[in-house]
Amino acid sequence: MRVATVVWCLWPGLCPLWRGRVGGLVLAVAFAAALECSLIVTFIWPGLIEPAQRHLVWMATAVFWFVHAWLALGWYDGRQTEAAGGPADEALFRQAQAAYLRGDWHEAEVSLLKLLRRRPHEIDARLLLATLYRHVGRPRDARRELCALTDFDESDKWYMETRREHDLLDRLDN
Repeated sequence: MRVATVVWCLWPGLCPLWRGRVGGLVLAVAFAAALECSLIVTFIWPGLIEPAQRHLVWMATAVFWFVHAWLALGWYDGRQTEAAGGPADEALFRQAQAAYLRGDWHEAEVSLLKLLRRRPHEIDARLLLATLYRHVGRPRDARRELCALTDFDESDKWYMETRREHDLLDRLDN
């Protein structure tokens, strides 16, 4: 796991916020408020509450942080494991690729859809499926797959290819 990813996961809500989920913003703001309350009752107005209550406030903040950081790191690890795939998934992708190169559009589509049912975050398969749909004259389906690609951070590696597919689809529309 990269250090930058761990840092993002340490502030509750930042991982989902980075992926465009509004719930991540709510979570990040709630944690900021809890941390701010803890700091205020400790350093600015220490006489506002009893020391035992102050400890409870800090414990609640720490538990809030720990649980959400743990969940974020676990979610990220799960996504990485899912992204790694297995030999069966790799063989299925290679089968789809071979069928695509032969021009056997139906077999390629069936293999890609099967792979995407098992692993919806498979970026390479989704891009190949979008290209396949463009080749067989299904631009609406191709655009749907290209739009789905933008939901995944990992799709950045295919930015140029995705942009080219969009351009080719625009030419078909004109």
